[in-house]
Amino acid sequence: MGDMFFVAKCFALTLFVVIVLQIKMGSQTLESHTVDWIHRSGFIHQLQDVAEGAVKAGKKGSSEVASLFEDSKDEIAAQTEEPMEASRAWIKTKHRWVKQKAAE
Repeated sequence: MGDMFFVAKCFALTLFVVIVLQIKMGSQTLESHTVDWIHRSGFIHQLQDVAEGAVKAGKKGSSEVASLFEDSKDEIAAQTEEPMEASRAWIKTKHRWVKQKAAE
């Protein structure tokens, strides 16, 4: 029940804020004044720089992780090539043996 009350409070608060932002001050609403203020704020430029840096770091980090997996994939392939050849040879040998037994 407490969760429903929380959702109702959040809905009421959101509705209140939306209604208040529609009040006109001069030729513009409070909402448009707020948007203009946010766009002119110096904080937004700093936030944009931080976001761009985070995107660059994420791309570099993901490419580093991907290259680690590529290297390990090559190592695993090199380690398993010899046993795979031995397995193929064993299978061929058993196949010949079964054919011989079936022919007898």
